[in-house]
Amino acid sequence: MKILLVDDSKIFRTELLKLLININNRITVLEAESVSEAVELLKSDIFDLAILDFQLTDGNSIKILEQINVQNYNLYKIVLTNYFNETIKELCLKNGADHFKDKNGDFNDLISLLEFYLNNYSAN
Repeated sequence: MKILLVDDSKIFRTELLKLLININNRITVLEAESVSEAVELLKSDIFDLAILDFQLTDGNSIKILEQINVQNYNLYKIVLTNYFNETIKELCLKNGADHFKDKNGDFNDLISLLEFYLNNYSAN
C-alpha cells in the first residue's frame, strides 16, 4: 500500500508516519509539505490512500482533491484540519474527500479509521 501524506508540519508528519507504520509496517509513505509538492507526486506515482492537511503554505487541499479527480484516481482520501468548520467540511466532501477530521477533536477517531483501513485494505 502506498500512502501520500501531506502536511506542512514536519513534526505532525513524523508522528503520523510513526503511527501508520505501527499500524501496518508493510506500507510505503511519500511525504509532501505543500500543494505543489503533492500535485507533483500525484502526477508521478499511484497511491492507495491520501492523508491531506487542509491548510498548507501554498493553498489548501481542495487543489489536491481536484488533481486527484482530474487524474481519475480511485484512492481513499482523508482531509485533516486544525480549523474545523462545516462549510470547509462540505467543500472537501463535495470535492471527493472520504473523511474530514479535526486534528484535535477527532484524533482518536482518526486513529480508529486508519487502523480499520490499513488492516482491511486489499488492492483491487
